[in-house]
Amino acid sequence: MRILKLTFILCLLSFASFSQVDSKRNQIDISGSYFKNDVSRFTIIIGGASADDGMGYCFGINYSRKIANKSWINTGIGYLKTSNDFIPSIGLSYPIVNIESKLLRIPVKIRYDIIKWFYIKTGLSFDYQFNNKSGMYISNQSGIGYSASIGINLNLFELIYFNIEPEIGFTSLIPLNFERYYQQHFLISGVNFSIGIRL
Repeated sequence: MRILKLTFILCLLSFASFSQVDSKRNQIDISGSYFKNDVSRFTIIIGGASADDGMGYCFGINYSRKIANKSWINTGIGYLKTSNDFIPSIGLSYPIVNIESKLLRIPVKIRYDIIKWFYIKTGLSFDYQFNNKSGMYISNQSGIGYSASIGINLNLFELIYFNIEPEIGFTSLIPLNFERYYQQHFLISGVNFSIGIRL
């Protein structure tokens, strides 16, 4: 929770300094990622049902605005899809069920350039799950998530940039509503790729 509060404060400070920077310092990217998806919960139920680690992908459009000499504010919109096998409780003869989760994601992040081509990025994501809304087998992941990443920013041509960005994060740290007496979360770890133009 402290990390979420710190990120929120950083976002507010960044928006406050928005007008102090050249209006042409913008970057628009097309992004994609492939990741491992672990369904976790902070309350463990011994012998209870569980979900195997799965895989997923995400693609979208990102917009970044340079707000200071080494700082950027980043947002955008993305589509995320995951797939996990749900395993019934020990002793039950129910079959394994494959569960797909589809989310619309809107990130709000801060990027800091450590050196010209290397940066760190952290922030929140506002997620809306538009399938499995009942939370059957796996909790609905609509809510606020958090992620952190490091990245390499390569200048391919005069205005064209390519980014490689390993990332780790949680979904639904603050869920829209609690559908169960425990809340499951996705622990997502993967690599983002993006190519964009700087204006």
